[in-house]
Formats: sequence, structure tokens, C-alpha cells
Amino acid sequence: MRNKRMVLICIIAVILNPLVFAITPHINKGTLNEISVETACTDLKISPEKLKRFETEYTKDFFDLIFNGFKVEKIDIFRQTFTETKDVLYRVMLEGKAGWVLTGDDRIQYQKVYFKGDNGKTNLLYADFYWTDIVHGTKERHEIRKNVMPIIKHNKIAGIMVYEIESYVTYKIIDDDLNTDKIYSDDTAAEVFWSDDLSSADMRLYHGAQGDAEKFSAGETTYNNHAYDYQELKPDITIESSKPLIDEKDPFKYTIQNAFDKNSATSYVEDTDDDLMSIEFIFHRYETGKAVSIEKISLINGYAASQKLYFENNRIKTFYFDSYSINFGKNEEKERENFLKSYKDIILPESPAEFYFSIPKLSFNSFSFSVDAIYKGNKYKDTCLAEFNFYGKDYGWFFGESK
Repeated sequence: MRNKRMVLICIIAVILNPLVFAITPHINKGTLNEISVETACTDLKISPEKLKRFETEYTKDFFDLIFNGFKVEKIDIFRQTFTETKDVLYRVMLEGKAGWVLTGDDRIQYQKVYFKGDNGKTNLLYADFYWTDIVHGTKERHEIRKNVMPIIKHNKIAGIMVYEIESYVTYKIIDDDLNTDKIYSDDTAAEVFWSDDLSSADMRLYHGAQGDAEKFSAGETTYNNHAYDYQELKPDITIESSKPLIDEKDPFKYTIQNAFDKNSATSYVEDTDDDLMSIEFIFHRYETGKAVSIEKISLINGYAASQKLYFENNRIKTFYFDSYSINFGKNEEKERENFLKSYKDIILPESPAEFYFSIPKLSFNSFSFSVDAIYKGNKYKDTCLAEFNFYGKDYGWFFGESK
């Protein structure tokens, strides 16, 4: 960790120099090996043109690229392998210029993630901006960073977590010098998608958009809000959390996915004014009239990579749960009240060991984990959480097996 004031200065410097980021993607699991376009095309059985294609069906915010085009100037491809499974991911990193509507000369990095199962079948799981920078007139700069992490269960990749950071900077120009006026960063967010078979799962965010996009680019139609067939893919879980600490060289080093990567050497680290944190889980099964049953929770406190880092940083001392269900009846509401009374101001021992909590079997549509007191670090003021997981009969351990 580092002094938060210095991190703020570094964030500003990074935003003013978008080329500071390497094209190598951040990963939490497995090993990356760079491969050639030819090798990737052979492994995935696709053409170089398709490998470099901008996937409008998978990308939420592609309109700016449609308006003025995206020219690929650099491509790097990595094969990601794992000790826990024979499944493989291929990360295709495209970099180039995008003719943004308002600026005309911003660069972007775009990532595509292909899945290859042990049966040899391949599938495009994800495609979206890895990093982009948008200037709104002369007043505001909007930066987006997005990435994806596999969730490995029972020796296979059972799902993916898509996580992102959004940052906003307002600035003013005086005598041709760029002086930063103010910086504001949004809370981090993540979405989890499960599938029994990722080799055939349709993970597109918008279906039917490609044909209209090609017609628009060819001048055969004009843009309007009805030209695209919006059918957004719903996540199984949405995760919202407090603002994370941002490392200037590796923006995803301390963000929310670390709490679910089954690696106690990484941690989700907050950057809030009071050094507290909260995480909310929203289960989207409620749209089918079902809630999610949770029976156990496990967590690893602090920055558990080493005893030294553990005591240098803040750790969680007490926390509490909250929950909500759209189907709470009279009996269920009473059970919820008893549950909340029983799991209020829970005290964690001073240890980086994994702790388990059995809870009453209740069905939730959402629940939250909130920290209300901390053990203070002897060097840094950052509060850290190494791992968080929960167990339900329908899903097992949600983010990979615990003891």
C-alpha cells in the first residue's frame, strides 16, 4: 500500500498520460504466455481478420467507434493456463486510435477473451474496452478500465467475473497549461456470469447489433435509438463495493476481484475517507421469482500475503450483515430480524487465517457485508480484505471450493 495523497497525485499523472499502461492484461489466476497471431488462429480455428475484429455485440459502449472508426495499430495475444483446470483462456489485446466524437485523437486498449475447453471447443466469452479515455468538451475527462477474471470450480472454468473502475476528472486550461482542478472516482463494481458449458454459452451483451452497425458504417442507414436491438445479458450476481485504492502502474492491483480470486496473497483494499468498506451482493434470480439460499460464509482478513504486510495495514475488527428478500413473509421477516441481531458487530480475531460462519438458512435477493471498526496498521491506513466466499446448496461455494 502507499500514502493515499501520493496515490491521488499518481492517478492524475496516469490520466494525463494514457500510454503509461502496458498492453499486458492484469490477471489474478494462472500464467500468461505470449503467442503469435498465427498460433492463436490455429488454436482457435479462426481467421486473423476475425481475431482483430471489434465485437460490437459484446461491447456496451461502442457508438463512438462506429462514428469515426477504430484502427488497430498493435495486437498482443496471451494464452492463459491454470493448474486447477485444463481449460484455457486466450486474451487478445488490441490497441489503436479511436476517432472520438469530441476529441478525435484518443487511444484505446480493447480486450477479447476466448475460451477453449478440454474438449477442444472454443468460444468468445468477452470483448470490451480494457482502457479508454474520453474527454467531454474542455471540462471533464472520463476514464474506463474493464477486465475479466475466470471463476474456477470443480476443475473447470464455471463462470467469469467482469469488473471495472470508472474515474472522472474535471480540469481547466490556463495559458495552454493543463491544471487539474478536481478528481472523483466512482465505486468499483463487478458482475458474475455462470454457465454449465462455456464452450457454447452466448455471452453477448447485445444481440443483433452487428448488422445494423455494418449498415451504419457503410452509410446505408442513419443512427437512431431504435436502430439497435438491445437485449442485455443479465448477470447472475452484481457486486457493488466501496471505492478501491488505485495503483498508478497496475490499476487492478487492489480492486474488488481480489476478494474472490482464491488467492490470499492478493487483497481488496479500500480508499474511503473513514477507512471502512462495504460489499453488496445482488442476486438476479429474483427476476424468476427465486431467491438465493446461503448457509455459510468464509473470509480471510487483512493483507494476508505475509505477516509483515498483515500488520502494516488495517484489518477488519468488526462487521455486520444486512439482507433483503422480495418474498419475505411474516415468518421470514422475523427470521431476518433475528439473523441481523445475531450477526451484528461480529468481532474478528487478529489473524490472517480463514474464518467460517454458519448462518441460518435464509433466502436472499441481496445481502451486504459492512465493516464498522478496524484494527489499525502500524504503517499504512488502508483496510484490506484478502478473501470472501459464501456457500449455498444450489451453487456450493460460489467463488471456488473452501475447506
